[in-house]
Formats: sequence, structure tokens, C-alpha cells
Amino acid sequence: ESILPGRALLAISLFTFGITIVEGAVADWSGIFMRDEFQQPSGASGLGYAAFAAMVAVGRFAGDRMKARLGAVGSARLCSLMSLAGLAIVLASPNSYAAIAGFALTGFGVSVGFPLAVTAVARLTDRPAASSVAILTFIALSGFLVGPPAIGFVAEYFGIRTGLAMLLPGLAASFFLAGALG
Repeated sequence: ESILPGRALLAISLFTFGITIVEGAVADWSGIFMRDEFQQPSGASGLGYAAFAAMVAVGRFAGDRMKARLGAVGSARLCSLMSLAGLAIVLASPNSYAAIAGFALTGFGVSVGFPLAVTAVARLTDRPAASSVAILTFIALSGFLVGPPAIGFVAEYFGIRTGLAMLLPGLAASFFLAGALG
């Protein structure tokens, strides 16, 4: 048994990293984005994250039905595109309403990534399922830890929109790596 993750486990884990980095970033930076870009007061600046979190929940509840209809790969690709589109809307948003809609679409888009990935790695046969899930979880959770400080560093010098734009390549990679879920 190899200590290093196999190609399939690594691809699925990197797919998930692109998703979780967005979850961590939106949790930490959406309120600041709303405040700085649209001068939202403290109470209203949390609406972007509220819309994001609500749609993550909706997506998770709809995930089994979506997977039954589109399959794991189809669901992952559709949701990756939705998260890319949602983040693009956030980045291009001329007002807080558009940004909130973008955060909501992004939330639905990232909702099923981790659950689909756990199912996929548990089916791999190169190591025990628990070991595969542990490796996936470690890599996925590192997205929550790495993303927000990196975005903060970039935002400090180039603005919050540029900081959040750093999420686009990871989401694009997730779209292309979604095939590994099959």
C-alpha cells in the first residue's frame, strides 16, 4: 500500500480543494466585500454570506436528486459552472443586489462538491476507504485555511475584487477535474 495518494484520489482531492477554497473565502470575505464595495452597513454586509449559505443548504438537499438525474460527473460540472458564473457575477457586480445574487449562485455551485467527492474516493480500491476519505478531507480542509489569508494578502495591495478573483482558477480546475468523480 502506497503512502502517497494515487492519481484518482489526488484528482478528486484537487477538485474538492477548488471548491472548499471558495467556501472559506466567501465565509471570511463576503461581508468585507459588501462593506467596501457597496458601503453596506454592518447588518446588511452579511447578506451576501447569508444568501451563499442558504443556497449551499438548498444545493445539499437537492444533491441526491441532481446526482440521480445527471450523475456525479454531470452534477459536479454543472455546479462548477454555476459557481464560476456566480463568482463572475460577484466580481462584475455594479451593486449589492447583483453581488448577493452572485453569492447565492456561487453557494449552490459549491454545495455538492465535497459530498460527491467523499462518495467517489470511498469507492477507490487502492487503499482502505477511510484512508482515502481522510486524505481527501485533509486536502479539502486546507482550502479553508489557505484561501482566506492569500486573498487578504492580495486584497491588501490590489483590492478585494482582485483578491476574490484569485478563486476563479481553482474553480476552473474543479470543472476540468470533475471527470475524476466518475
